Amino acid sequence: MLKNLDSVINYETRLAIMSVLIKCKKIDFNHLKELTNMSSGNLSAQTKILKEAGYITIKKEQKDNYSHTIYMLSELGEERFKIHKAAIQNYIRWTFGFFL
Repeated sequence: MLKNLDSVINYETRLAIMSVLIKCKKIDFNHLKELTNMSSGNLSAQTKILKEAGYITIKKEQKDNYSHTIYMLSELGEERFKIHKAAIQNYIRWTFGFFL
């Protein structure tokens, strides 16, 4: 039933990051931090896990003498998010169908 749930995405903070990126495609650190309501350290740790899985790319650049970090969803990340979302939707349909 839940075999298509992605173990990387199926974690509250990483699901939040992926949900933002599925809509925005590209976002900077401060905006992502604000939208996900995460601490800087937690956001950095969770995005590192997503990057290592190949689900996002991280681009660092200099902007006005400050480091500027941009996060982008990879093709693999978008594909895995869609599979994960479909698995959750199927589970919900099955659950409600079972109890109706």
